[in-house]
Order: sequence, then C-alpha cells, then structure tokens
Amino acid sequence: MRFKYSTNSPNQNEFDSLPRIPIILHKNNLSIETNGLVDSGATVNVLPYQLGIQLGEVWDNNQKVKGCCLFKIAITCSLVPI
Repeated sequence: MRFKYSTNSPNQNEFDSLPRIPIILHKNNLSIETNGLVDSGATVNVLPYQLGIQLGEVWDNNQKVKGCCLFKIAITCSLVPI
C-alpha cells in the first residue's frame, strides 16, 4: 500500500511529512472527519484528547487501563471515500 505524506501546518517542510489517511471516527451518533497517522508497526492506537472530547468521551481516572495515560474507549473508524 502507498500513502500520501503530508504535514499538519504550512510552516512545516517536506522533511516533517508523515503518512496520513483521511478517516471518520464514530461514537454513538457523533462523527468526526480527520486525518489518521499511518504507523504500520504500532501495537496501540492513540486518540488526541480534543477528538475524544468532541466525540463525547469522558477522560476519567476510573477508565485507566495500564498506568496513567492509557484508557480503553470504544470508537469505530472508517476510511473517507476518495
């Protein structure tokens, strides 16, 4: 598979480019269209705090899985049609 490399900001140059794909995150009746970072070697997924808040997630100490920074939440993802 091939992925388009891009930056988050016009202030960044081509050396700051990372492989990204357009995705839609779904939770209950909420959806957010965003870009996902392709990391083919990753064993965990990371969700930016603000996206979680927009999807109605509650970042609560009662949801901690392992350590202070990992939480288990249920969000589905689909690719944006090109």
